Amino acid sequence: MKVWKRVLFACAAAGVLAVGAFAQTTGTIEGTVVDENAMALPGVTVEAMSPNLQGTKVAVTDTEGQFRLVLLPPGTYALKFALTGFAATEQSGVVVNLGRIVTLAVTMQSAFKEEVVVSGAAPTIDVKSTEVGANVTSDFFLNLPTARNYASVALIAPGTNTDDAGTTVYGSSGAENAYYIDGVNTTGIELAQQGKQLNFEFIQEVQVKTGGYQAEFGRSTGGMINVITKSGGNEFHGDVFAYYDSADLQSSFDETNLEIARGTRTFVVEDYTRQDFGLDLGGFIVKDKLWFFAAYDQVQNDEDRQITNDYTAFGGPAQDTIYTQKLKRDLWSGKLTWRIGQNHSLIASAFGDPTTTEGPLNAYGLSGPESTFMGTLDEGGTDYTGKYEGVLGQNFVASAQYAWHEELYDPSASPGFNQIWVQDRTRTVSGGIFPVSGGFGFAQVQEFGRETMKGDLAYFLNDFLGDHEFKIGAEYEQIDVMSNQYNTGGQRIRIRCKSGTQLRDLDGELIGCAPGGTYYQHEFYVFPEPPGGVNDPNMADYVAPFPVTSNAKNWAYFLQDTWRISSNFTLNLGVRLDQQEFYDSSGAVAGEIKDSYAPRIGFIWDPSGDGRTKLYGSWGYFYETVPMDIVIRSFGGEISILNYNLTPDGSNVNCDLAGQAGYFACRRVGHSSTPVDPDLKGQYIEDVVVGFDYELAKDFAVGAKYIWRDLAMVIEDSLDGTGGYFIGNPGRGVLSTMLDESYTYSYPAPPAERTFTGVELTARKRFSNNWQMVASYLWSEMKGNYDGTFQASTGQLDPNLNSAFDYAEFTLRNNGKLSNDRTHQFKVDGSYTFDFGLNLGVSAYFASGRPVTAYGYDVNYRNYEYYLSERGAYGRIDDEYEMDLHLGYPIKLGGIELNVLVDVFNLLDVQGETDRDMRFNLDQTIDVIDYDTGEFRELLPGGTTCASLGLESCNDNFNTSNDFQDPRSIRLGLRLTF
Repeated sequence: MKVWKRVLFACAAAGVLAVGAFAQTTGTIEGTVVDENAMALPGVTVEAMSPNLQGTKVAVTDTEGQFRLVLLPPGTYALKFALTGFAATEQSGVVVNLGRIVTLAVTMQSAFKEEVVVSGAAPTIDVKSTEVGANVTSDFFLNLPTARNYASVALIAPGTNTDDAGTTVYGSSGAENAYYIDGVNTTGIELAQQGKQLNFEFIQEVQVKTGGYQAEFGRSTGGMINVITKSGGNEFHGDVFAYYDSADLQSSFDETNLEIARGTRTFVVEDYTRQDFGLDLGGFIVKDKLWFFAAYDQVQNDEDRQITNDYTAFGGPAQDTIYTQKLKRDLWSGKLTWRIGQNHSLIASAFGDPTTTEGPLNAYGLSGPESTFMGTLDEGGTDYTGKYEGVLGQNFVASAQYAWHEELYDPSASPGFNQIWVQDRTRTVSGGIFPVSGGFGFAQVQEFGRETMKGDLAYFLNDFLGDHEFKIGAEYEQIDVMSNQYNTGGQRIRIRCKSGTQLRDLDGELIGCAPGGTYYQHEFYVFPEPPGGVNDPNMADYVAPFPVTSNAKNWAYFLQDTWRISSNFTLNLGVRLDQQEFYDSSGAVAGEIKDSYAPRIGFIWDPSGDGRTKLYGSWGYFYETVPMDIVIRSFGGEISILNYNLTPDGSNVNCDLAGQAGYFACRRVGHSSTPVDPDLKGQYIEDVVVGFDYELAKDFAVGAKYIWRDLAMVIEDSLDGTGGYFIGNPGRGVLSTMLDESYTYSYPAPPAERTFTGVELTARKRFSNNWQMVASYLWSEMKGNYDGTFQASTGQLDPNLNSAFDYAEFTLRNNGKLSNDRTHQFKVDGSYTFDFGLNLGVSAYFASGRPVTAYGYDVNYRNYEYYLSERGAYGRIDDEYEMDLHLGYPIKLGGIELNVLVDVFNLLDVQGETDRDMRFNLDQTIDVIDYDTGEFRELLPGGTTCASLGLESCNDNFNTSNDFQDPRSIRLGLRLTF
């Protein structure tokens, strides 16, 4: 790192810095106090009180009558305003949300008047921020029918949906978010998914940032999901809770849907039981000085998986055999909050999610013997953090934080972990499933750790140019990676038919090879690399599990100014710098991303000047923090050998078919360390938001916004002519050109493209008059050639290493409506509390179906990598809609309250389709390039069928439903609160 960068980091971090840097954990109240003639009142003492606040917070208005109360834990506050000669004024019901600024306008009257009390008059609009998203408190989400996972709460926010990788935000894939708990970065280290489970009862508030946020926040090209946990208080409170649901509380599957599922899957869930139970307690050790909160929740999920076909001919289970998968998860949490002085606090948190799963682990292997799928998996880890927060002098606010996040993944106790996996690709059963035998196949034993030190310093300045909040900050992360890669038993074997020798029955199923047509593919890691390459005579001596022990380092710096030019106009200005260094197993720098500058600009104008209207806009760059999959697969020295011979003997891994034509030539794949474009640029989106919010009535606000997001730069890998990979930015530098799969022709590489455009309408009702609500409608379109770090079109989750730009064939016709494109989305979440105590909560959504595309099979990648039609040429999946219901009835038992809970999911029992089979053909490559001339072949017009092209191995189920909504189900719960 350059000297100036070291100096900047040292100055920012050593200064004991940060108001919730990089993941806010508090909120702010600020405002202006005037007299009856609208003249500013200096010297007013402002005192804030809340059950969530230790002691009180006190501020004094300045010469302009302005005050600011910072570092406020989320909650509901009462404020007192006192000045000699004026009547005492109180304002209650001021709701402070996580990371939000509440702006008040207070008028004090002459001392000859009676005390003035104002209740619940705080505006619902944050007129200092361009940030869009949602804040969801526990008082809201506990009264909704949500899954007991904080990530499900994020779906309340406008602009969010789901894909197979997680929560999508304005079209970004589900592996592009950042997840924080109490300021700890808990984002999954390898793949950037949700990296930590947390017991629901520990959560105080969930904040979802979907765009427009300032320079202090980053590490995401999707959204930020920020969780703050409970802290205790000056009274003892706790819960004892239990939740239960099972197949007995679920309606029947639609018989047609069930028949389709049985025809396309190796198993269906025949029965299940899900339950979790636990307790929590919060209170004080010393009132107003030392608070605690602790919680424990044990989750037990049992699932009976019924085999859909008879696999006994392949050594597998008989049809209708049932295997039970048992999951046990121990969720625990603890927190201490110590007020060490009037303006200084220390907070320590720890939470863990150790999990054990027993039973069928490998759904892919259920067509084989039990050794291919039965086993034990241990995963989870412990996170902890310590944080200082304080006000230094009159104008400085600071904090510093240290945090540790860890993850474990270990299936090595499974019986099949030491057996060779064999897949017979000369035979198929049940619509193209290949039988397997032996062990697990590919497996990993992994331990990850992320150590974080961060901080920032805020300085408040009021001069003739306006009111400024300057903030400077820095963050350092070191990520440790230990990943042992296994081909169980040392290798994987695939039995294949030589080209043109496949034999099929009348139903189109493979039944074997013609005489002399069978050969064996042996795939294995080598460590160390054989000096003689794929033809080394002692090849078997190098077959081994592949160890990757490495690390990466991430830095971030930011500088920003919230500049209140006038009482009703604010500018947010800032810039952020992100950097990454990746190390190989020898400790050398294998790749780096430098100078990822992210400017952020925003404005907020309050036309009415009363804090109840807001016209705002923002523009900025938001960079990805590249997950560690790239360190494991590209910089860990992962080298695989694919050798072909005529023997099934696992001890013979020699290259007996070397020199024969086509894919019978043995080959080496991978590098000791994948080369990187020396001018590699970071992956980022350009984000534009323009909107208007209006407080239509007390506690009720509506809004409209325009969102434009462009994935302006992408990091991916591609293959060179030797079978090795290199990493760069598609369409530029070393990835300006790409080869076809025959390594014969070179083509210009297209740049990665993903553009989202949307118009969104929102309505928010803060809890009052017995009800609360968040509702939104989004019209959008998303076009391009790149889904994101999760490649939904192929089902591949290898962030920045997906196959999208590996070969020219994979980019042809890859353009149009992307996988997460949904034209219309509507959702509403709300609750109503009746006067007699019953709480009624509703969550409902409607979403347009996703696009349907014809995908072609690629024999080299053993996956559907070709776009045989333009994206979306075959229409859309059916529209989706669902309504869920929550009922809660409290029963008072002295000082204890027993809440009887019922959640009904899919109340209308809609079992509509959620996916379609987009495989155009099965086990046959359709050449998308004329390999005699290098010319691209024409794409398929929408409506073209496989049979009309005269092809074999057609997929008769192409463009038919293959996945459906779950039937109506009921979850029962009891919560005893004291």
